[in-house]
Amino acid sequence: MKKKLLLIVTMLSLMINTHNNLVYGQISTTTPASKKVVEKEKNNDSTRNFLGKDVDLYIGQELYVRPLSDIAKIVGYTRFKKTSFKNTSSSSSGYAYGVKSKNENVTPYDSVANKIFIVENVEEAPNMYPKYIFLLRNKDTGMKCKYIYDSSNEYSFDFYLIGYYEKMLKVYKDKVYYIADNVVKSYDLYTGEPIKKSEKNYQKWTITGLTIESEYGSLVAVINNGEQNSYIALRYLEPTSYKKKVYSEIDWMLYCHMYGVEMCEMAIKGSVVVGMPTKLVEFSWGKPNKINRSSNGPDQWCYTSQYLYIEDGIVKSWN
Repeated sequence: MKKKLLLIVTMLSLMINTHNNLVYGQISTTTPASKKVVEKEKNNDSTRNFLGKDVDLYIGQELYVRPLSDIAKIVGYTRFKKTSFKNTSSSSSGYAYGVKSKNENVTPYDSVANKIFIVENVEEAPNMYPKYIFLLRNKDTGMKCKYIYDSSNEYSFDFYLIGYYEKMLKVYKDKVYYIADNVVKSYDLYTGEPIKKSEKNYQKWTITGLTIESEYGSLVAVINNGEQNSYIALRYLEPTSYKKKVYSEIDWMLYCHMYGVEMCEMAIKGSVVVGMPTKLVEFSWGKPNKINRSSNGPDQWCYTSQYLYIEDGIVKSWN
């Protein structure tokens, strides 16, 4: 299939880079290659992208308008309004930003996508509770518009905070992870070639930067295994004890030292064996639906279609 790669770099001094020359100190949007078939912060620590009802923290922030999926692009954005939009009005008819006709109620995709806006003020919208109105200024053109912000719905938020992006980049760049093969994308981010699988069902990956994956507008980590590039959602990199398929290098070395490499390799691929410690059982299968305690024998860990018998913190048997 035809390769497709689009990098749009729109942060700070803004420059366009090919995939051979990415600058990860700047925010970018990446359209993954088609899969080939073989045969400023304001009292905010920037660790949150969506601030909920802490609306005053948005004032002064730079917001990057996240791209939409190919299907959603046809529709456009529904929350960008002209400055004449009244905060007490529940009707959006004729107020869409970036349109010429009064009959158009949606902002065209190219009018705001991948652009940076600065939040100049936040006002309440009494008749649209729990919504607020942002007064925005385009960083490049100086043109202003309004934005309907729903403090209760993160999924409707059309932006990435530049401060959040910069913070996450500092947190993750150059870190090393051991990742199960079924968690990363199955094809190379830039070439579309299939990712070469490991016999161990996991690989060692290094984070080379962050980008916005344009298919769904998600902020993802770009990872490299020494030969190929893939990407992974940031949520998979967060520490968790539930069906753990991603381990930081420090955690992986620690658990291998504590429980043995063989046991850790079984856990990362989702298997449970006799002799496995309960800590790795939870990493592999998650917490049990129910635990039946026993006073003179092994405890029974109940999963949907399997029972494990645990004694002295390790798996003794199952049925």
